Amino acid sequence: QTAAFLAAHHGRAEAVGVLLEARADAGLASNGGSTPTLTAAAQGHAAVLQVLMEGGMECHAVESPCATVPEVPPEHLPHQCEPAVLTELISPCKSHPGAGSCYVDGAFSDAFLRQLDLLSNSLPLAERSKESPSDRSYFCDSEGWVQRGFARALQRAGLPPELVDAVMPQIRFLHYFEEGGGLPPHVDLARTDLEGRRSTHTFILYLTDCSAGGQTVLLERMENAQDAVLAVVEPRRGRLLIFPHQCPHLARETVEVPKTLLRGELYSSRKA
Repeated sequence: QTAAFLAAHHGRAEAVGVLLEARADAGLASNGGSTPTLTAAAQGHAAVLQVLMEGGMECHAVESPCATVPEVPPEHLPHQCEPAVLTELISPCKSHPGAGSCYVDGAFSDAFLRQLDLLSNSLPLAERSKESPSDRSYFCDSEGWVQRGFARALQRAGLPPELVDAVMPQIRFLHYFEEGGGLPPHVDLARTDLEGRRSTHTFILYLTDCSAGGQTVLLERMENAQDAVLAVVEPRRGRLLIFPHQCPHLARETVEVPKTLLRGELYSSRKA
């Protein structure tokens, strides 16, 4: 993402003007195809759009290619005849950092999952900055189509909105191309945006099936031991795993490749 894109996304009209004066290319698209104009329009930043137009940018109401997910009525989606199925992994009443962890099957349409596949394939792989078992590609959902899809899925799953109901726009795809990739016990960090909203939960949306290996394991403590295992989640396409950041967990080594998942952070907009 360019500085102009980020300034437009966050509604910083003055910063956009300064960048244009410095001859920044405000027509340059970010990963995924969105431009400063598109993100400003999607976020409703009228002042930014005015600055961009004064700088010679055309402000047509179009979407980036990856954002064109068809808004199919729920009753017309093939899988919608069956309700989303929520599986509780750690009771909300349990005195544990992972209390309330769960996964959901059947919450996403096939069309939405296919659009995520297209997005994943269109993004460049980031250079590995640290020793990692996976390759990553990053995306800022500046036009909100991923966030809207997740909002519908969370609603279908029946999760309490005071727990989580919104996704941070910065998300990443994790690609395991080689066998043996896994992660030791760890916890996740929270993310805070410029408006002060702080995430509380991690989500993992599996985009491929793995009949062997690659499971996510929620732990009683930070130790890779059988007696520390609280829950084992098998990767299944369309399965959405949700757990608090502070829940200890690990990823078992991959056996079947490629394994692809979408990862990001959740928060409750009602608490923001």
